[in-house]
Amino acid sequence: LFWQEGIDPYSQTATEAIQRVLYGGQLARPDQDQVLFVYPFYTVFQLWPLVNLDYAWVQAIWLVFVQFSLIGGVIATLRLLEWRQPPWLLAITLLWSVIMYNSTRTIILGQFAGPIFLWLAGSLLALKHKQDVLAGALLSLTTLKPQMSYLIIPALLLWAVWHKRWHFVAGFAGAMALLAGLSFLLLPSWLSSFIEQVLYYPDYTVTPSPLRVITGTFFPQLGQPVEYVLIGLLLLVMLWQWWQLRHEASVTRKFLFIISLTLIVTNSIIVRTATTNYVIMYIPLFLLLHTISRRWRGGNVWVACILLVFVVCTWA
Repeated sequence: LFWQEGIDPYSQTATEAIQRVLYGGQLARPDQDQVLFVYPFYTVFQLWPLVNLDYAWVQAIWLVFVQFSLIGGVIATLRLLEWRQPPWLLAITLLWSVIMYNSTRTIILGQFAGPIFLWLAGSLLALKHKQDVLAGALLSLTTLKPQMSYLIIPALLLWAVWHKRWHFVAGFAGAMALLAGLSFLLLPSWLSSFIEQVLYYPDYTVTPSPLRVITGTFFPQLGQPVEYVLIGLLLLVMLWQWWQLRHEASVTRKFLFIISLTLIVTNSIIVRTATTNYVIMYIPLFLLLHTISRRWRGGNVWVACILLVFVVCTWA
């Protein structure tokens, strides 16, 4: 709509056009997903190369891109952990990376969660190898879906300032300035419109945070006060761990533990979440599995069994 017709993607005109496509020519009812455009404007730059293709090709290209983002994210995570898996386990792991429920759902829905996972894992891997400008640029791309990176970005920037990794800060700031600057040139009102759409988002979506599910659905007697207490405790533990980053000048095991904790808290406390977003928690998952592989007798067999159990249980 924007590239071909110059229509503001946050406008009512765009919203109605999207609804007519997805609901068979009808506008969305009040009880349906309103499918507003709730991404930052610079999403259009990533989609621009595809806009003149037939939709069947666009869909095919995008789904393959999402699929290989998940595979690439897992490979980057293994390299980040310096985990050289035997060929048989690597084959299982890469197959798992696309048939795990969260991954398959991400592919079916064409979700940005797959690329976000790849860019985040790639950013951490680049930091490990001191390619700081690249790491900062990759981290900036994770803001395409800010609900997946709203905590990890301040954590990494704080760590970079403490350890004078200024190239990383500059890479992130420069990439963000470029993305936001081009967006303001093309659509000066994009930021206020984006914020307005995001604030309206919870009104027509129904998937709450995991903590809300626990305290409101499974154990409703706990209620909202317990949820808020748990959120406060999780944030306090996370902030305390961020303070420990002062002692981690490089991408150490402790550094990765703190990053992993941050990713878990990210998905636990947000107002609205989705099972696709959980693919970023493959990083803490593989940190745990790597520990099992190293410390348990027959560790690699245990890892393979755990991956199989996760696939079966999440689908069930």
